[in-house]
Amino acid sequence: MAPGPGRFGVRAALSHHCILVEGIPGTGKTTAAKALVAGFERAGVGARWYLEEDHGHPVMPRPLLKQWREADFGARCTASFERFARSIPPDQTEILEGTAFQSTARFLWAADRDEEIPGYLDDLARALEPARPALLHLRPRDRARYFREFVLPTRGPEWTAKLVTYVEGTARAKRLGWRGSEGLVEFWARYGECADAWVAALPFPCRTFETDRQKRPDFGQLVQEWLGKPDTSKETR
Repeated sequence: MAPGPGRFGVRAALSHHCILVEGIPGTGKTTAAKALVAGFERAGVGARWYLEEDHGHPVMPRPLLKQWREADFGARCTASFERFARSIPPDQTEILEGTAFQSTARFLWAADRDEEIPGYLDDLARALEPARPALLHLRPRDRARYFREFVLPTRGPEWTAKLVTYVEGTARAKRLGWRGSEGLVEFWARYGECADAWVAALPFPCRTFETDRQKRPDFGQLVQEWLGKPDTSKETR
């Protein structure tokens, strides 16, 4: 499959009917998605955004998420992506937060089913092809430090305890002995490294923006880049 168009302008925003926003928790996915919607709407481009936890999510509704232990979970996800891609109106841009990786590949990775992920990524690219997708990836320079010093204090002890329980119950954490808050940090840092490889494996346009606790990306400027400047394509990254 050939890479997508090499420019993110208003014309590109209209041609990319699906934009995927990915990153570990606390990197600004929601803020970026909201900024994209607002910027596109100001430019006259219809846009909708779906939070990854939405109960009525058009790709990953709760019943499908609960099937992550099934052997064909990846195939069920890509079938849902394909239905979604074919349903997008021609004058609409749909923004999916955390859906391509967090709600899908991350479950496979956490379950130590790494061998299924390359096939999932190939099927994802084919499923989304009608929507001419693009991906925005937010990553800290030092994920472990960022998660430890910024995300955990910001999200608080209740959120942290809930995530620790989730992580400690995964096959990968059990195998590697990841426990407590440090195990949580290790889980997301290693997951983030895998996400870098997954981004590189996708055949459509992707942009990576670095974020840290002192300076988050200027999402207003980010929108302007998507609406008017060249992207960082596979050839120029």
